[in-house]
Amino acid sequence: MSCLPSKEKRSSELLIRAKHNRRIAHELKLLNEAIAQTPSSGQLVISVPRKDDQPTREATLTVSYASFTVLAPHKGLFAQRLMNPPVSLCQSIKL
Repeated sequence: MSCLPSKEKRSSELLIRAKHNRRIAHELKLLNEAIAQTPSSGQLVISVPRKDDQPTREATLTVSYASFTVLAPHKGLFAQRLMNPPVSLCQSIKL
């Protein structure tokens, strides 16, 4: 299962890990709240490599994905020049 469009349909090869709860054009207003309300698209079992004294193990993730428009800051030096980019978000949570 893949959260991303096929390689031919992707417009970029960029991965960003979201640290801040960004404002989005959505009824829930914030990115973390909106993806938390997105239904699960399935589960994925991955192999986690060994680390130090821990053996290799399997982890089961539940996967959700959706597209949102991130709102540019409305304050600050560059606020007037920034655009509202569309983003595709894929969230994986360990069960």
